Amino acid sequence: MNFSTFNYLFLLFSFIHVCFSCAPFNCRGYSNDVTIAFTIKPRLSITYNTIKKNRRRDQHASPKALGRFLKSIIDGAVAHLRNKHRVNPHMLLVGTNLNHKKSKLLEVNLVDDDCVYDCNYEHTYAPAGSYLIKNTLLERRVENSTCLNGKIVHNKSEPVTTLIVFNVSVRPADRRVFCMTHWNIFARTVKARMIRGYRGEFVGDYVIQRQ
Repeated sequence: MNFSTFNYLFLLFSFIHVCFSCAPFNCRGYSNDVTIAFTIKPRLSITYNTIKKNRRRDQHASPKALGRFLKSIIDGAVAHLRNKHRVNPHMLLVGTNLNHKKSKLLEVNLVDDDCVYDCNYEHTYAPAGSYLIKNTLLERRVENSTCLNGKIVHNKSEPVTTLIVFNVSVRPADRRVFCMTHWNIFARTVKARMIRGYRGEFVGDYVIQRQ
């Protein structure tokens, strides 16, 4: 893997010994290069909208801007573990980035449930495929939503999910190989930081795979 595209974060090897239950690497090695995938029912804060006039306050301006925000979350998880265990540099190199190709980021144009005027005929106020917020989470309309005399008479929608996939690579100074226990602890830390930010609800568990 080419590390030139990564922001480097340094962790002391003793950090692994302290916080990973299978340290010191007496478990079966898995890989030092993995992807970690999260499926989430999102809030607006992990979506983007390229049309400025339609963009809501919590949204990002582009896929790249959203990607930078998501990368900051996983880098924050690494920094959190480093600070928690008083880590010194030079013994472990960690690289992270968002896998844009495998991720499925959502561009969301939000249309509120709002009948803005009264009329004596049924009319469409939001087309099928547009988004709304229901119980703080995003949903997508599966049919046109309609009003009659200022009241919503038809509004059918379904939950949506977004797939966020990170690339993570580690290079221990002694060239040992991370096992699944290492990666599970790391993934749970990332997930906890996502939950703490109220960015959505996780669907199932994360998925770890070799790159």
